[in-house]
Amino acid sequence: MQAKQLSVEQCVDRFFSDQGITQPLRHEIYWRKLASRFGETAKEFGDRISRRQAGENVEPYSLKNSSLEFSDAVTSQADSPRLRKFFSWFLKQGYDLDGKTLLDFGCDSGLFACFVAQTFPTAKVAGFDPCAESISVANQRAAKSGLNNVQFFTGKPSDLPKLSAWPSFDFITSMLVFHELLADGHIASKGSRMTEGISDFSLTSVSHPILKSNDCPGLFQIAQMLAVDGRYISLDRWGSASQLLRWVRFCENAGLNVLLSESFMLSFKEPKSETNTMPISVFSKNSDRTLAARADDILALFCYPSFLNLRDLYPVENAEVAELIFESLSKEHLYIEEAVYKDGSGVMRTYVGTASGIGYLFKTTNQGFRQLHLLPAIALHEHLDELKTQRLQAEKIAHVTYEIFNEPLQRSLKLNF
Repeated sequence: MQAKQLSVEQCVDRFFSDQGITQPLRHEIYWRKLASRFGETAKEFGDRISRRQAGENVEPYSLKNSSLEFSDAVTSQADSPRLRKFFSWFLKQGYDLDGKTLLDFGCDSGLFACFVAQTFPTAKVAGFDPCAESISVANQRAAKSGLNNVQFFTGKPSDLPKLSAWPSFDFITSMLVFHELLADGHIASKGSRMTEGISDFSLTSVSHPILKSNDCPGLFQIAQMLAVDGRYISLDRWGSASQLLRWVRFCENAGLNVLLSESFMLSFKEPKSETNTMPISVFSKNSDRTLAARADDILALFCYPSFLNLRDLYPVENAEVAELIFESLSKEHLYIEEAVYKDGSGVMRTYVGTASGIGYLFKTTNQGFRQLHLLPAIALHEHLDELKTQRLQAEKIAHVTYEIFNEPLQRSLKLNF
């Protein structure tokens, strides 16, 4: 009888089970069990996490990887849903790793590196992490799994060419690495390169500074060590389309080109039953023929899951989807209003117009708010009284100015702004 072939998800689950990685527990049960099993180590780790969430610059990784057992217990709760989804996505891409080299940059406890080494026995796999405790645990994991095609290094990113036996890699991966490195190593930093100056009226109006090699040497090292036909795959916490675009621009600064057809938005369930989504951005080495990514395409990638789940186009309240649709319209503006709030909190613009037979009312602020109403153009007049009422209310708290355009079309649509 022929054995039943395992699905990709089943293969991933089997690997996690063999490694001792379990599914997450309820928050309070997890911490109680962790304290019962690991005592003071669990207590100190919980304290570091709380301080980190409160905004302190606290490094948790050395303690998290104080032992293989403790590392696996933390990974089971904090990382397992995301990693399972990412491992499955990676296999489904059909990448040919036979005889190829892969570097996991920021490999932590070596889980992904060992997964690749076990799944592709002819591949040559390396893991790098600046945390010595992480590398110690990664080596223990590889030995426990009987893997001889994976090796791990620690040091500074600039040390990698000297540490590795391979001058370049066919694949380089990083998971949740650069959202911290670009925040000066501090996840709670509010003035990081990923957030500074990112608020504006639209994605295309945001300016992105040039990233220099000394600003983020790890990213430039990845670009240098990636093979000519290689792939750099990043999974990271870019919580807005503007942040994702800035990340892409920074990668372009480093010599990489985003491959949108291979990139993906990864959705997974958090321990508290919340669905989270993170971008997987895939890059190749830049060339003279490469064009910079279009901002609208990055916006389309970021809001793709929301767009698929869209049930009604009236109103569109998802900020990224609203902007994507609005920017895609062949617009004929009839009315543009700007309200500058007297308390200095920001500026709102309102656009009313038509795109062929479609009417639109789009509100946008320089603080990230977007809302779009789509309706037949001949029904625009039904919203005119509401628009005038909102303008009168805004005049109490803001300096309001507006312009009107194409009066013949306004008359044909029975509009009087």
